[in-house]
Amino acid sequence: MERKVRRRHVNDQNSDEIWLVAPSLISSLITSAYTCVLAGALLEEAERLLDRGIHPIKIADGFDLACKKALQTLDSIADKFPVADRERLVETAQTSLGSKIVNRCIRQFAEIAVDAVLSVADLKTRDVNFELIKVEGKVGGHLEDTVLVKGIVIDKTMSHPQMPKELKDVKVAILTCPFEPPKPKTKHKLDITSSEDFKALRDYERETFETMIKQVGYVFFKLSKEFSAFSS
Repeated sequence: MERKVRRRHVNDQNSDEIWLVAPSLISSLITSAYTCVLAGALLEEAERLLDRGIHPIKIADGFDLACKKALQTLDSIADKFPVADRERLVETAQTSLGSKIVNRCIRQFAEIAVDAVLSVADLKTRDVNFELIKVEGKVGGHLEDTVLVKGIVIDKTMSHPQMPKELKDVKVAILTCPFEPPKPKTKHKLDITSSEDFKALRDYERETFETMIKQVGYVFFKLSKEFSAFSS
């Protein structure tokens, strides 16, 4: 199959580009070769129609009609099952992922894909907002380390090694401004000559941070209360 595709040539610029990438795909994904064969055949027929003087828009409209007919045929022969049947959804996802590079973890990735879509899908309108699903890659690790996070992933490094590595059932505030004690606008100089001075400075910073945190918490409480009243 690979030898035939390598020798294949279609006198069309777009077709040449398709066949140019085919050998690299066939080495791992034979399904992609069939896609290239189909695309090349369609381009050949389109070229013949162009030689007969048929307008390109007419040819494109014909391809659209053929696509609609093909979809209707697929709908007529397809097996239908309820969305609540998660196992059938996973099997369908496995079929789609069978020719991808993740096939050695196909079950895991199929379950992740199904759970991600079901988490954001609007079953009443049969619509899925894929903007709510994001794939984030990290350097290192293995495919088996892939997990589905139902929430927000904040890529933030630890500012101090003594900070806790894991927190549960917490509330996170995402601020777009610096969260630090206010600095005087004029030039200033602070001299620390003893451990007592350093302790006093540390206590002042801690007290200032605690005050700022309490203020943020109070604002959050007020907004939550107003939102609850508005929703009710």
